[in-house]
Amino acid sequence: MRGIYLFIFPLFVFLDIHAGDILLAPYFQSNMVLQHGEPVTVWGTAPAGEEIQAVFDGETVSCLAGERGEWELTFTARKASFEPKELQVGDIVLRNILIGEVWICSGQSNMAMKTSACDSETRKIEEGAYANIRLLNYSGISIVANDGYTQEELSRCTVDNYFRYTWEVASRERFQAFSAVATHFGIQLYQKINVPLGLVCCAVGGSAINNWIPERVLKRHPLTRSLYESDWLSNEDVYVNHRERCRNAFKKVLPEGKVFIPGKLPYRFITEPGFAYEASFARIGKVRFRGVLWYQGESDAYSRKSVMNYEILFKMLVDSWRLNFEDPDLPFVTIQLPRFNSPHWPEMRALQEKLCRQIPGIFLVGTKDLGDEHEIHYKAKKAVGERAASVLVDNLYK
Repeated sequence: MRGIYLFIFPLFVFLDIHAGDILLAPYFQSNMVLQHGEPVTVWGTAPAGEEIQAVFDGETVSCLAGERGEWELTFTARKASFEPKELQVGDIVLRNILIGEVWICSGQSNMAMKTSACDSETRKIEEGAYANIRLLNYSGISIVANDGYTQEELSRCTVDNYFRYTWEVASRERFQAFSAVATHFGIQLYQKINVPLGLVCCAVGGSAINNWIPERVLKRHPLTRSLYESDWLSNEDVYVNHRERCRNAFKKVLPEGKVFIPGKLPYRFITEPGFAYEASFARIGKVRFRGVLWYQGESDAYSRKSVMNYEILFKMLVDSWRLNFEDPDLPFVTIQLPRFNSPHWPEMRALQEKLCRQIPGIFLVGTKDLGDEHEIHYKAKKAVGERAASVLVDNLYK
């Protein structure tokens, strides 16, 4: 049942890169990196019963589109390679594809924070020096809209339309607009392992961990099912900043006198439970990744109760992502919260250390000596990214 659940997509979520009536899922683009050592599955839509033929790196596979128009093809695993490859599906041709290591980089604002806002280190690199690193940055809309979202912004507030993303070849300039942590993580890791590297960054400033857990999981668990059973905007178990930002953003469309139940309005707010996950990773469960670089917890460290709940929620997140990506051993590299003048951050740091000891395949990036007591968005991201890469080299790339 899980596979079916992940595979049923509305037709309009696919990129308009097609020949005739064949479409590819939007993740598949020129310049991407595919995980080496794993089968390569691609999918899309076409008229029911139409034959789909695809060629990748000299291998030809074919299938028929199903009754609902979905099709799926799988190529055999490849070794890491710097040689650019092409994928042809019908008359669609994707170019400059590399085979290497692909890492998800996710979390909240300290993961999303751009290199240009942190340091000038990447401005010193030689242009083209990291062309074998490829970047995929999920871009949404601002979580803060005190005057209410515009109609154009409201049109983005659905699972199908919230994120936009394009695979790009890394360069000095493109690193500036990418996550600073992911940038320095990628540069350091690439230098150490010397294979093509793909960095898929989907991070949302201000997001809580429940935003990144599947709705079906949240609705079943006694700790979180109440998020869908009562007025979310008055639920004290919801971070107060999320409720206030949602009221502001949706002030033009919130029905008066009605309760706000997540998923029941035509528009979805990014910090509703499960929404960030459903709009992003739920759609690419058949893609293989090497692991996850996770930097999140600030929005769950506002009370002792929220920190205690994080222990349960983090395990839910890890289990559900491993299930989604069909990899029970999918590694998670967790970046610890740094120094900051908040009473519950020491508890969260201790919990993060505990979780990394308890759960197999979870590795901690220590940051107790970093941060700024008075600035939650501290700038020392180069050290964070480089430490994360070192943790991987010491544990996964021995």
